[in-house]
Amino acid sequence: MPIQQMLLGAGGTVTAEPGQVEISPGTTSWTVPAGVTSVSVVCIGAGSVGATGYGGGGGGLAYGNNISVTPGATISVQVAAQRLQSTSSTVSADTYFDSASVLVAYGGSTSGTGQNGGTTGGSAKTAGNDGGTGGQQVSSWGSIYPGGGAGAAGYVTGGANGGGGGGNGYSPSSGDGAGGGGGGTSTTGCRYGGGGGGSHTTGHAYNNGLSYNGGNNAGVAGAMGPSSGGNGDPGGQGQVNAATQPYINTTFASHGHPKGGGAGGIVGCTGDNFGKAGAGGLRIMWPGDTRSYPDTNVEDE
Repeated sequence: MPIQQMLLGAGGTVTAEPGQVEISPGTTSWTVPAGVTSVSVVCIGAGSVGATGYGGGGGGLAYGNNISVTPGATISVQVAAQRLQSTSSTVSADTYFDSASVLVAYGGSTSGTGQNGGTTGGSAKTAGNDGGTGGQQVSSWGSIYPGGGAGAAGYVTGGANGGGGGGNGYSPSSGDGAGGGGGGTSTTGCRYGGGGGGSHTTGHAYNNGLSYNGGNNAGVAGAMGPSSGGNGDPGGQGQVNAATQPYINTTFASHGHPKGGGAGGIVGCTGDNFGKAGAGGLRIMWPGDTRSYPDTNVEDE
């Protein structure tokens, strides 16, 4: 990221050059740089880990453009951290700017078996979409087939739902929402569904017509779980821009994409190496009156 420079304008007014910052997960604060009087912000909620056998819900995505701020002011921000099986009930799934009443993207639900996707809200919200719903487990002849994780919301559409269990394969979506993962097929041992695709914080400017199962600029549907023990193909992939390949740094198909993807459902698996959900994201760019989501001057300056 370029170092922000300040220009001394007429009458001694300090005007900031265009800039941006990506906030790391955790609850913290952000100080408005000198000369910055308006910002545009995108928030992505975390995916959920899902209940046993059920895929996790995807995080919501909300953006607000041209939000008025005061230079030097300290603003409270929260970025949802990654949720694991052992921390799903203690780590907040929500990402907000200033407060939940100003701009917020909620994470996937951890209650019940539906594992709904996160919603959005706030007085500064320009637009937003909900995350997908986690895939359902399927019980057949005493065996449980886990569902896939749901996709995080996109800038234009909501996240895709996770695929149902029992070898239903990919759950591709159209448009901007990230694709949900397919269900696992194994009947014994550790079984898991594919992780949900994720979103990204750099807007919708990279839509160059590339075709992936999750839709352009979104996530690729997670792979199915193993057919006979063993590891399945990685799931929770996602395109981050026109120049890069889909995200493939997942070890197991149950991992959701790092930005808001729901975790694949798991059966017979133990430990945090399975069922990892994607963390949230928050990016602030300025000036808000000339740079706006989803695709107006959103690239790094």
